Amino acid sequence: MSTQIVNTGVEPFSENELAYYRRRMQNRIYDCIILPFSERLKKGEINRAAIAQRLHKDPAQITRWLAGPSNLTADTVSDLLLAIGADLSLASFLVENAPRPNYEHPRSKRSEVKSKPFDLDAMRSLETATASAGSAKITGLFYQESENHRG
Repeated sequence: MSTQIVNTGVEPFSENELAYYRRRMQNRIYDCIILPFSERLKKGEINRAAIAQRLHKDPAQITRWLAGPSNLTADTVSDLLLAIGADLSLASFLVENAPRPNYEHPRSKRSEVKSKPFDLDAMRSLETATASAGSAKITGLFYQESENHRG
């Protein structure tokens, strides 16, 4: 069964398609900013006030930019990365050449839960190769919670 990732024909994109891909790009760009920022913050090498000073911005503006994914300009992304001491590597590809979505991890043992494929209790009982004590992991579409995260 073939899954089409995006409308590659000549039909106009739906508003949902446009919104999905815009948000996905915002999330990817945010990750490229927040991951190096978090790493440097943990090491005590940088903070929001230092970024604000370096960029001649109000600290509240830096907080807004780092609060979550948003529609940042290319200049803002560049400025934030420079202030953090990080760089961005970009790559594009044709959607028909994109890796297929991982709907089922090859080691998920999903076949053991045929009647209720997304039953959370059944998913928790599965053992996978990526499960580890004390942390939450995502394996394919199966979210596994650690003992200290269960309600």
